Amino acid sequence: MNPIELLRFRARVLTAIRQFFTGRGFWEADTPLRVRSPGTEVHLVPLRVLGGARPGDERFLITSPELQLKRLLVLGSGPVFQLGHVFRGGELGPLHQPEFTLLEWYRPGSDYRGMMADTEDLLRFLPLALGLPTTVRWQGHEVDLARPAARLTVAEAFQRYTGAPPPDPTTPAGEAAYYRLLVEQIEPQLGNEIPTFLLDYPPSQASLARIRPGASPVAERTELYVAGVELCNAFSELTDPVEQRARVAQELEARRLLGLSPLPAATEFLEALAQGMPAAGGNALGVDRLVMLLAGAAGIDEVLPFAEPPAFVPPAP
Repeated sequence: MNPIELLRFRARVLTAIRQFFTGRGFWEADTPLRVRSPGTEVHLVPLRVLGGARPGDERFLITSPELQLKRLLVLGSGPVFQLGHVFRGGELGPLHQPEFTLLEWYRPGSDYRGMMADTEDLLRFLPLALGLPTTVRWQGHEVDLARPAARLTVAEAFQRYTGAPPPDPTTPAGEAAYYRLLVEQIEPQLGNEIPTFLLDYPPSQASLARIRPGASPVAERTELYVAGVELCNAFSELTDPVEQRARVAQELEARRLLGLSPLPAATEFLEALAQGMPAAGGNALGVDRLVMLLAGAAGIDEVLPFAEPPAFVPPAP
């Protein structure tokens, strides 16, 4: 497809996504792009903006509409989704742009298993709605989106692809080893024939997910992979305001120890959570990556209207 055809295709995908969710009783929210707190996750780089209503009134561009959508759940919104732009610094490459399109949806009474089912249904719906084959072809892989997705726990994935249990990610060295093995040895193996959910993460790797207790506690978090590409990140949402406040404090302290810029503590979200949020499942899906896979494009910059060009790399002498 030429550039205009790719952008028209992108527009059709966005329309089909909206049809899927509104047909299932969700309504589309429209939350602010500028917020007082973008969240406190250590590995995200929020972008600061000036020009508030008062001098020194600092705001951030959203890294996700998650905190705002959960405040709507507290108010009794029911099933809700948002499809729009988010912003994250320090991200540029074939699968990353500092501004990209994110689909998020939340369903009261659900959990991460319900989010997996929703995602499978969406992947089956889109090729039919767009008049496409159900098999996507990307980087030499052919993946049938119509087939039931595989499910693999993080512990199983490490044992299968590294031959050892996951490193302990609660220490800086352990976390670095955990991510290196995950990115280099595990993710490229996932979803190369059928979509694959990676699930049940170490508790330290899910700041907003519910922890399932037991002899080996795990975070009820899952990510979907297609052709080695991570498409979404879903949780059984944490609703305990005391535990959530403690996790925010831990993240802010981790940022301080790493020498990162301080961030506001998401006070409005924490106050809303204290009013009582219903049990819910939530999911965030990278729309540009999904369009890229459906179109067979080489990178997300091909399916974005005005992608930021990669940094210039001088030719080798």
